[in-house]
Amino acid sequence: MKRNRPMIVRIGLAALAAAAFGCSRDEGAPQTDVASGESGAEAAVSEAAADPVAEAAMLEGDGSEWRVRGGGYDEQYFSPLTQINKENVGELGLAWVSDMDSTRGLEATPIVVDGVIYVTSTWSRVFAFDAVSGETLWSYDPKVPRGIGRMLCCDVVNRGVAVHDGNVFFGTLDGRLISLDAETGKPAWIVDTIEDPDRPYTLTGAPRVINGRVVIGNSGADRGVRGYVTAYDAKTGEEDWRFWIVPEGPDAAPENEDVAAALETWPDDPIWKGKGGGTAWDAMAFDPELNLLYIGTGNGGSWKRQRPNDKTDNLYVSSIVAVDADTGKLAWHYQTTPGDMWDYTATNSIILADMEVDGKQRKVLFQAPKNGFFYLLDRETGELLGADKYGVANWASHVDMKTGRPVLTEQANFFKEDQLVYPNPNGAHDWQAMSFNPQTGLAYIPALDVPWVQSTKPGFRYFYDIGVPARHLERMTAGQPEVEKGGFLKAWDVANREIKWKIPLSTTWNSGALTTASNLLFHASGDGYFSAYDAETGERLLHLFTGNSAMAAPVTYMADGVQYVALLAGYGGSGMITIGDDAAVKTYENTGRLLVFKLGGGEIPTPKKRETPLGPAPQNASLPPLGEDKLAAASELYLNCAGCHSTGGGTPMLPNLSRVPELGKDTFRSILLEGALVPRGMPNFGDELTQEDVDLLYEYISRGRHNVPVDNARWY
Repeated sequence: MKRNRPMIVRIGLAALAAAAFGCSRDEGAPQTDVASGESGAEAAVSEAAADPVAEAAMLEGDGSEWRVRGGGYDEQYFSPLTQINKENVGELGLAWVSDMDSTRGLEATPIVVDGVIYVTSTWSRVFAFDAVSGETLWSYDPKVPRGIGRMLCCDVVNRGVAVHDGNVFFGTLDGRLISLDAETGKPAWIVDTIEDPDRPYTLTGAPRVINGRVVIGNSGADRGVRGYVTAYDAKTGEEDWRFWIVPEGPDAAPENEDVAAALETWPDDPIWKGKGGGTAWDAMAFDPELNLLYIGTGNGGSWKRQRPNDKTDNLYVSSIVAVDADTGKLAWHYQTTPGDMWDYTATNSIILADMEVDGKQRKVLFQAPKNGFFYLLDRETGELLGADKYGVANWASHVDMKTGRPVLTEQANFFKEDQLVYPNPNGAHDWQAMSFNPQTGLAYIPALDVPWVQSTKPGFRYFYDIGVPARHLERMTAGQPEVEKGGFLKAWDVANREIKWKIPLSTTWNSGALTTASNLLFHASGDGYFSAYDAETGERLLHLFTGNSAMAAPVTYMADGVQYVALLAGYGGSGMITIGDDAAVKTYENTGRLLVFKLGGGEIPTPKKRETPLGPAPQNASLPPLGEDKLAAASELYLNCAGCHSTGGGTPMLPNLSRVPELGKDTFRSILLEGALVPRGMPNFGDELTQEDVDLLYEYISRGRHNVPVDNARWY
């Protein structure tokens, strides 16, 4: 195995910022520009850091700040603030708004410390705003090489920063972990977290600071990488420990006993060497009393993990793992989807709580991962306490409580025949934050119930080479039970293990959730509305039109005696190819914005309306048909485009490919073969496509054939 020791660059002066890019995987990366400004300091944090329990209490405090991603180490997305309540929430209006310089996906949870909001935009850029006025204090652009966009499954997103002891920590798409001075935005140190630069790793997740260490995972399982989580010294950037999520390969020596145990669950087949997947790109939570860090892991490197008779579990993919926060050694694990072959990751929100379960007080954790089951576990031991369907899931009938394993149905076996499977790879709940209110005992899940079709029939090209072709659904919906498909906001009673209420939404791709001690629930939907609900009953109390489709979870904080609610809005991610007709981005520009609300606030300006409605261009009947052979070949090629530009070529986040004929064939060639638009985020495919391929694509799109459904399109 190729072992690349990370290079650490420590920077004392802004003038030395350019030197930081010696650790980048792209030696040609541009230099960084840093604008200085002011924000407050965080003196109390370093004093508390020696005592994890004291630090946890300090971070949560009285709720006036939002210091860590989920509001606390427990990741509950719950606030004790009560100034905004059920009686006055209808008076909420805009306090201020700031442009995030983006027209693509915004997924970050804002962090609020000492009167400053720290938040990330696309391409791993960081912004600091005055929490009261909205004034931009500073911004930092790590100059991520734009060509890396082709390595990402789901947009050029970033899920946010961690702030600790006067420093702001964040990861970049090309795998750097950067420490900035929280007051000035100037870099203190930069480390390359990537184990092997020749593998298609990326980094989209938010780091956590635990016991003086910055903990971060990575992304790229869909492309074929080996997942791991690393802890770095927060002051120096030195690597402290690393937890390997999957083994290197059947013939590679395991790094430790945890990897050796995992290796026993993998097939003796070199095909997965170095690309077992399992990347940890989102969910983490920490119990300072137990000193355990809980990590949610991702799918295997190929969704089609097995031949029909291969029964391997492939640890630790699609699992919740508990590791010692000081050593990274495994304490216990629970695998939600053994041998995952549906992209049912366990990277979704992990929440910690103390509650009574079956008459006994327990320290629990719970998760609603993609696979449609809500898991309740004892977080000290990993004992399974409950596993119940919160969404439509036909791949398994139930979870055997004795073995902890799902009992598979016929729909799970797509080796014999095509299967209509619930949920689709976006899951019954994806990365959007789930919230828990300890007063109501309810967990609030941004959910969706949408199927897809899986097939292993010969002749179907594997989309993104991940091993599972998908086909249009109409052929297999006939005769199936009626299911209420769509997006929902679901309230799950954790102790009683059942849905208490659910709210249908007009879009499937919506925001994370926030709940408060006023028993309010805040949530934004893809149709451009920001809403507040009664957290006990689901009654809607506020419905503000912003014109922005949103994905990130809102947060709340107090400043100068006023409670604010902040929402980062901007559509994208996996939602780029699953946009419903009611999504606001169909009518309004996808202008990324940070919207901050308060009682008695003003009107909300909407983004600019689109001059040209989105939609496929008509087929050009004046051009001669391509012929069956060329049409089939072009259809195969176009699937490479559809992952970002959609099967119809028109997504609100990226250029509409229906305009390709306006460019002309020479310009189209220069874009795809020479990288003419790499600085604007369009990758260069000259290493994969020939001029003949590009010309065929041009003829195909010019005829509007990309608007015609094809058998091997992705899911809806």
